[in-house]
Amino acid sequence: MADVIPIPEARSCVYNIPLALDHTLLQTRGPEPHFAKSRNANLLADCKRAIAGPMPFQQFMDHFLPQPSKDDRTNLLESFDAFKSVPPSAIDAAEIYEPLVAALNARDGSKSRCPGFVFEVAANRSLHPKRAGYVKPHICCYTPNNSRLVSQSDPSSRVEFGYAELFINVQPDPTLDFFADPPPDSEPAARTSHDFMQRARDEDGMPVVNLVLTLGQHVAYAAEVFARQPRTFLFTVALSGSRARLLRWDRAGGVATEAFDLREQPGLLCEFLWRFSQASCAGRGHDTSVQAATEEEERLFREVIERHARSQLDNDDEQALKNAVAEHYKAGHVYAIDILHQRPQSGERTRRFLVSRPLVSTLSLFGRGTRGYWATDKANRSIAFIKDTWRSSSLSELEAETLQHLNDLGVDYVPSVTWYGDVEDSGRVVNDHCEASADTKYQHTLSHEVMSKPWVCLFHKDPPFAIRRRHHRLVMGTVGYNLNRLRGTEELLHATYDVYTAMRQVLAKDSRIHRDISVGNIVLVQEPGKTVRSGYLIDWETSCKVDDAGASTEMGRVGTWQYVSIRMLREDHGQTGKATFQDEMESLLYVVLYCALLWQPHNVSMKQLTSTVTELFDSCTEFEAGIKDGGDGKMVNAMHRVYTRSARFENQDLSEWLNTVMDFHSPRPHQEAEYKDKWSNPEQLDAYWSNFLQTRTLDRNNRADNKLDHFDFYDSITPPSPPPRYLPPRRLSKTPPPPFPRRCKRKINEPPGDLESQPDKQARTEL
Repeated sequence: MADVIPIPEARSCVYNIPLALDHTLLQTRGPEPHFAKSRNANLLADCKRAIAGPMPFQQFMDHFLPQPSKDDRTNLLESFDAFKSVPPSAIDAAEIYEPLVAALNARDGSKSRCPGFVFEVAANRSLHPKRAGYVKPHICCYTPNNSRLVSQSDPSSRVEFGYAELFINVQPDPTLDFFADPPPDSEPAARTSHDFMQRARDEDGMPVVNLVLTLGQHVAYAAEVFARQPRTFLFTVALSGSRARLLRWDRAGGVATEAFDLREQPGLLCEFLWRFSQASCAGRGHDTSVQAATEEEERLFREVIERHARSQLDNDDEQALKNAVAEHYKAGHVYAIDILHQRPQSGERTRRFLVSRPLVSTLSLFGRGTRGYWATDKANRSIAFIKDTWRSSSLSELEAETLQHLNDLGVDYVPSVTWYGDVEDSGRVVNDHCEASADTKYQHTLSHEVMSKPWVCLFHKDPPFAIRRRHHRLVMGTVGYNLNRLRGTEELLHATYDVYTAMRQVLAKDSRIHRDISVGNIVLVQEPGKTVRSGYLIDWETSCKVDDAGASTEMGRVGTWQYVSIRMLREDHGQTGKATFQDEMESLLYVVLYCALLWQPHNVSMKQLTSTVTELFDSCTEFEAGIKDGGDGKMVNAMHRVYTRSARFENQDLSEWLNTVMDFHSPRPHQEAEYKDKWSNPEQLDAYWSNFLQTRTLDRNNRADNKLDHFDFYDSITPPSPPPRYLPPRRLSKTPPPPFPRRCKRKINEPPGDLESQPDKQARTEL
């Protein structure tokens, strides 16, 4: 490996970035091993309309990995019989990947298959290489230096995903291919009815290929690479026996080639590896706008983070400060990001920001892929928050523009905007096969460009679909902590009242509603002169105007599933409904109820709490077309208080508030006269809430971390023999038992085809 010659780069790549920490601040919020099969099933569901194939090999190469301008192949090893040692099929995957990795690393003097890179078996670097939650790709490709770093790391770590340039995963037999090509001579008309997803069944009617354990696992690997590296896209290789496919993944979808046999056509994989080796960092899928910070910049970053963290703490506990800093800073992992302003108002066009560990990161693959950082504005040495996301290119108004407008209108409790802009693409190779557009100068997805090509087949019974996405960064001056870090009843009800104030002001001043009122979208900020942290409403990208009747001008259900109103969950499956301010009020009620159940002291047992949270917030029915319906638990509770009537909160004022506001929302028959118009007129709730806060002395530090019983979501190996699940009386939910351990996804899909279960908010999971 010492004689491997690295490829020189104009801009270096950043690898192995930190993941967000979980609520304990003791470990990263990575893929939890016990939920692996459930997670893979969710990822599989996400991609069922987002994969296009089978793309002809040469078209794939020319579109996504064009020929290098200087194509000197002096160092390329001859491809003849390159993979003859790889058997056509095997009993165990090792019989495939062991001779394959030897062939990939073959050398003849200075000649090699992929100059500047090495291939290593990663599958064996695991504590439990046969368990779904611990498996790793069979082969990973690294730079030589990164290969050494991986080999020196603890096998129980996941650093392979932080350093992999690409990975190869193997099924031992061709019949286990999770894709199915149409006959080679198929006409375009025949392809439109052929399903590219493997749907073969055996004589007993059982699927030949377990898609959760094959395709779902492959997607999970790709998602983890995206989570641990700054990435715009990723190449992977899938083998079934000696039959291979190339795949390319970005935030819009995936594209797979036709299958080809390594033994019969070794030149195809060799050509791919050669072009890959000659590509720049950006050409291999790295986001080169992220660069390593200097030592001086790292010191500045830590200083600013520590200063702001201290200002947000309620005491001078040094250990608490140390933990607070560690949530945002990892030594040796500080990065510099130069952001070009979208619409500069002065001569300053670019500003440099420093980041380290994200506060928010996602383990989903498709969608916005949001990361959120406490950041340092290097120019003025101040704190900032960066929202790094892949936005839809078709947005008529950017979130930053919405926020600036609300700031100009004097709306309280919405974040201030410091800087924003789409991310320039400094390294992408443009070729004749790529569509020319305004996106060319920016980092953008490419999967959408091929979804309507004549070679495209159905995927899971439907034509694949992907929306164009553009990489975008929004910098805000409002920096605090998520509502799930509340300290007590006082903070819960004051912060959510601040949010209600913002909602009312936005409606009055801009005829706009937020459409995603959720725990993850409320930030607690300690402001000078205040004893209680203020609540700020963030994430305005799905907000829209309302018409004269008070209905949203955009149709359809958006937002976070747990907090969506009954009407928007049920009305025409959420496809054509128009949200109103009353739906927003209902969502805020669910936010308070959710927080009360999870982080306030009460008499509800773990099993009962798990069932209550599942039925009230998570439950849904999923239809064949991927459409969801829900709200049964919320409806039953609104009518009969089935899930809340037995809950006794230690803080009686909180119980009073919840009971009163639930009566405002859905009075029982004997209360209809008393509560008439209480919900339809937002001023009524405001008057009650304002007076309540003025006349009550609420508990300031009575937080309780109530646990949920997750036994029914674990894979079968742990924990063993779970106890029977508590079922509350009069359970009317029609939620069918899932075919695998999983919960309803956290985020409602965007417009059809934008398949992401929780676009930006996986790391905002509140539990």
